[in-house]
Amino acid sequence: MGGRPSRPRRFATTQVPHSLLYRGAEASIMPTAQKYGVGVLAFSPLAGGMLSDTWPGGGDAMTNTRASLFLADKYDLSRPENRGKHDALAALTALAADSGLSLIHLAIAFTLSHPAVVSAIVGAGTTTQLASQLGSAEVQLSEDLLDAIDVIVPPGTVFDRMDFSYLPPALVDPALRRRVHAR
Repeated sequence: MGGRPSRPRRFATTQVPHSLLYRGAEASIMPTAQKYGVGVLAFSPLAGGMLSDTWPGGGDAMTNTRASLFLADKYDLSRPENRGKHDALAALTALAADSGLSLIHLAIAFTLSHPAVVSAIVGAGTTTQLASQLGSAEVQLSEDLLDAIDVIVPPGTVFDRMDFSYLPPALVDPALRRRVHAR
């Protein structure tokens, strides 16, 4: 059994949400991943269905299962945060159409265009949904199109804290992020 002791291995990837409507990871996680050579597996590139055909053109009602069953607040247009997403979605839908792309292809290609992203995790639940997403990886977005997206939804944008799929306990419980000195 001799030989060299094994060295600890560093992380090779991390998984974070990233989409046209949720760009929060661009502010800290993605630059840090790039700096240290950690690949990013981006999940939810269709923003929980908002960037699919279930909310065509940014209409006034969300028509997917998530909205009707268990995440109604995330899609409730009476909330100001969601109104901002709605307005951005309408502009992104028009931009996709003007560019000759489906919104789905624009959304997935956008996520894949970030240099830190090594892969996007799509959540197709049916063959129809999968078929609508196929070909997205081959779409190359121009600098002008990426600049137009940045105008609609600036880098680092988070419309709503509810868009986080997971809130670390340290963000919820102050005792986990503060040193309390005994007196």
